[in-house]
Amino acid sequence: MAELSVVGKSVLRSDALAKVLGKEEYCTDISLPRMLHMKVLGSPYPHARIINIDTSRAEHVPGLRCVVTDNDAPRKMWGRWFIKDRTVLARDVVRYVGEPVAAVAAETLEAAEEAVDAIRVTYEELPAVFDTEEAAGLNPPAVVHPEFPQYTKSVVKKNKISRGQRRILESNLIALLCSAHFLHLALPSS
Repeated sequence: MAELSVVGKSVLRSDALAKVLGKEEYCTDISLPRMLHMKVLGSPYPHARIINIDTSRAEHVPGLRCVVTDNDAPRKMWGRWFIKDRTVLARDVVRYVGEPVAAVAAETLEAAEEAVDAIRVTYEELPAVFDTEEAAGLNPPAVVHPEFPQYTKSVVKKNKISRGQRRILESNLIALLCSAHFLHLALPSS
């Protein structure tokens, strides 16, 4: 068998020297003519209802090109596997600290920062769960996926999986969601 020239060998990366010397150019180092700078306003709460988003002060920041909220974003839901519960920007409820609520684009980074700071969001704080045991309990203070039984039914119908496959899918999904998102899931019995 011929000896391999790369696999199992120490290979010098072409970008290594520039990186260790601090000369490598990254996306944030690039500046183009008429380039806009974007900033996103994230939720300060782990679980809250969005009562109002006031962008009026932000709209008057010099150099601002646009302010975007969920009202301006596509209505399409997205997510992993069959749980399509995410929107581009939070709609009605935020489910984690930092969830994007609004975004701005401006001619300078400073204008974008000023505009995003000028956005005022009124929230109604909702109960949140911070413990996996509490989340998996019978009466958690918050249920982030109240429509979960419909998610399960739709994937079973669409993909025609067996009962055994469904149980495996559900158990894997429960483990993933409970550990990663601290959620309580109400699965339908079958």
